[in-house]
Amino acid sequence: MFEIELKFQIKNDKKDAFLKALQRRKCDKSTIHTQYFDHDKCPLSTQGIGLQQRLENGQWIQILHLSNVEQLAPPQFQINLGTTAPNNFEFKNFGNKNHHKSISKNTQKLLNDLSSELYVKFSIDIERFITSFNFQKSLIEVYFDQGLVYSQQQKREFSEITFKLKKGNIQDFISFVLPRIKRYALYLNTQAKTHYDDLLSQNIPAQFQTPFQLDPKSSPEQAIKKIVQHTLQHLLPNSSAIASGYFTEEHVHQARVAIRRLRSALKTFAHWSSHLDPTWEQQLAELFRQLGHQRDLDMVKSTILPQILADCSPNITLKKHKNIDKNKLDDVFKSFNFHALILTLMQFVHTQHSEPLSLNLKKQFRKDIEKLHQNIINNSFNFLELAIDDQHRVRKRLKRLRYSIEFIASLYPTEKVKEYLKALKPAQEALGLYNDLFVAENIFKSISEHEPKALFALGWIAARKHDLLAQSAQELRHLSQAVPFWK
Repeated sequence: MFEIELKFQIKNDKKDAFLKALQRRKCDKSTIHTQYFDHDKCPLSTQGIGLQQRLENGQWIQILHLSNVEQLAPPQFQINLGTTAPNNFEFKNFGNKNHHKSISKNTQKLLNDLSSELYVKFSIDIERFITSFNFQKSLIEVYFDQGLVYSQQQKREFSEITFKLKKGNIQDFISFVLPRIKRYALYLNTQAKTHYDDLLSQNIPAQFQTPFQLDPKSSPEQAIKKIVQHTLQHLLPNSSAIASGYFTEEHVHQARVAIRRLRSALKTFAHWSSHLDPTWEQQLAELFRQLGHQRDLDMVKSTILPQILADCSPNITLKKHKNIDKNKLDDVFKSFNFHALILTLMQFVHTQHSEPLSLNLKKQFRKDIEKLHQNIINNSFNFLELAIDDQHRVRKRLKRLRYSIEFIASLYPTEKVKEYLKALKPAQEALGLYNDLFVAENIFKSISEHEPKALFALGWIAARKHDLLAQSAQELRHLSQAVPFWK
């Protein structure tokens, strides 16, 4: 049994009700002052490393937090320093064997190299309320933190709710948390406190896809669980930023990429576990569509429109589409439906299932990826004759093929995988541009009645579509000559 914790934000109008519900039980209260250390260029927070000094109940504690580890409760190491306030952060305090076993050599080197240049980037003063619940067969702790974040001359109020499974099982934990999400309109916050100064500057970094490794000895069930967990690590920091209201186009784009990767895994590897729910993919598809309107407009403004203006068109202004409201994007990731889906996926990942361990992972992958690959190749020979919907279906399958390969690539020789992906890339890019033109065409058609200049854009798009269609067919034929690395 390992600890699991989930952190949530709460709207201001729900705070009092939540705190009153907490205080009906035996509730401990404490005040905590925490200093967060980093370097000018923030190399620690960028890599998910937190260095803290905390004053709690008169005692100073030094904490090393490694939130870059793919766990729901990442490891942290503590050193009690007593009642005397330390002058600075000294990593040598973590030099004993027990700590060093769990701290990677790269992390140790980084901390040692920076030790003399670290300073307090920001600090937090917290009033903490904590209680525990015996729920079914599990023990769950609940924290309610509220306070202020200080950074240079800035400060900001914040509050955070944490649910921590101390003993028991993930099913009990999810059953306990979900009703409280619904009752108090809680929304997930996976931003580590090391990024709380980013909230002050409203500059929360987007989370990108990270390298992924699979154990070749894993069963298909173990592999799909790790894949789902990996895609959640990509999605949730971006969804948290969007829910907070402090987000950029990149957060939305990365959230869409993470959702697409997760959908690809659930489709391609649907038979890797009997516990996969087919409705998950449907829910993710709807979530993807909800994010699509804003991305489409942003893409046309930043990519297609500049090309049109450079080639032939008088100035065209794309106004906000009546169906697009960027301020509503945060509601997508605050919704109960989103949280119910995410927590169900977490439950799948962390539930121990009995499974046939004799199944070979590479053999199962070869079977599934060959089917997808062959379907694309078959369509490459008559691509120009396919209906438009079928052409777009080929594009989606091609993208799914790439994502599926990326999940399993660590099990095969690197050069062979790279060679195949290199052959796949031109076809995917051509089809992606072809699809972008359809999106742009729909947007310009929607404004053509009140913006006659849009007709120039529509003419440019029609000519470019013709060229890209031929290019896509050619690149698909080239792909058919590529040697599959899995055979």
